[in-house]
Amino acid sequence: MRAPIRPRVLITKRLTEPVERALAGRFEILNSPGHDPVSIGQAASGFDPHALVVRDDLPEDICERAPSLLHVARHGVGLDVIPMAQCARHQVTVSNVPGGNAISVAEWCVAQMLALAHSLPQIGASMRERGWGATRTAFSGRAHDLSGRQVGLIGCGAIGSALARMLHFGFGVRVTAFVRSPGKLPAHVQALDWQACVSQADVLVPCVPLTEQTRGMVDARAIAAMKPGAFLVNASRGEVIDEAALIDALRAGRLAGAALDVIADRQGQHGELPPALPNLVVTPHLAGHTTDAAARNGASVIRALEAVLLHAQPPEHLIDRAAWAPMLARRQRLLGPAITRDESDR
Repeated sequence: MRAPIRPRVLITKRLTEPVERALAGRFEILNSPGHDPVSIGQAASGFDPHALVVRDDLPEDICERAPSLLHVARHGVGLDVIPMAQCARHQVTVSNVPGGNAISVAEWCVAQMLALAHSLPQIGASMRERGWGATRTAFSGRAHDLSGRQVGLIGCGAIGSALARMLHFGFGVRVTAFVRSPGKLPAHVQALDWQACVSQADVLVPCVPLTEQTRGMVDARAIAAMKPGAFLVNASRGEVIDEAALIDALRAGRLAGAALDVIADRQGQHGELPPALPNLVVTPHLAGHTTDAAARNGASVIRALEAVLLHAQPPEHLIDRAAWAPMLARRQRLLGPAITRDESDR
């Protein structure tokens, strides 16, 4: 009888110490030395993992580089960083953590709305350059309350729902949304068609995953339809927005401001960052990177890997159920019999 195989898990970016310690107690783990697709692919080629914990874009040929790969556990929700079609062809299953960072991202959006409405970035810069008196004179009477304003959500999944609760119950905001299934919206969110949602919003917030349907959906025409003086806040994906049209609207002063946690060139491959504008705030995709979100995502990833690699059971948030049965047959050949949960706790 062969000795049990210790499953190998490649981590694309360092996790919290408690999560890595928990994974190391169950699996043989390796942290990729770099976070870019090339470095991740090279690490996978040398390690041949049975599973990946994914926080960064994977190379398109990841399944060829790791022929023993059985499962990809997304440390987060967005699946656009994973070559889903290739995983399906190679009988590799995928899971994610829906809602793991929803509260964190929603709070970032609220913080940016308040900062934009109260001109906090501009006031901070003015204080450093001109001091107390000149800044007080320049900005007195320019801020406005978030309460009573209308926020338009494009999509209302886990992040949008969390944001809607905070805005409606915490700030007295009128929350509207453009969604595919209006009947599923909570009572405190009003469904609107696309034109009304975009044109009536004091703050427009995309809350959608990146798909072929959502890519570029906030285009130049939509930005032109926005209310003069409105704000745009985006923590979904940069590719959802026509960035050039947004920059033009900000430069012209037609939109009052924008806050972006994501840009289209999120890997920095072309060095294309939005220009430094006084009414534009850019953060490097950190909205969901709180200690609390990391703990939630990490705990879910541990459960998913235990279920698949140790117990041969589907994880809680399995994406592609059609791949489960063929992956299970591969798992049996590569790792041998599953162990019971009682055995794994000993």
